[in-house]
Amino acid sequence: MKTIDIDERDESVLRFILSLSTDPDGTRLRVNGKPLFRVIPVSASDSITEQEWSDEQNARRCRLIDQEVRGTITAIEAIELEDLQDRLRRYRRQVSPLPLAETRRLLEELERKALQASP
Repeated sequence: MKTIDIDERDESVLRFILSLSTDPDGTRLRVNGKPLFRVIPVSASDSITEQEWSDEQNARRCRLIDQEVRGTITAIEAIELEDLQDRLRRYRRQVSPLPLAETRRLLEELERKALQASP
């Protein structure tokens, strides 16, 4: 999901966004009478820094993935799946962060050697 920093936009955009409903099902925005966008408020779980992950959440995530593959997932379920995927990523980073420091060090070393070897 793409994130856009509204603070860097015109003040009228910020006022419009803040005027939208916080209904959990979201708000449909129409252009020329046709629904074009759905704006969904951020769930409370997005502001929690420490995440828990349960077997129940994972089972629900798997069921939603199955529905997505079959093409039977609803818009609300797709939003739920995205939220569960985000929660799982945050939980994984919390309990088992990737060892990127060593990888970055190795990359820098290889780049340094490549520079030295080039004519």
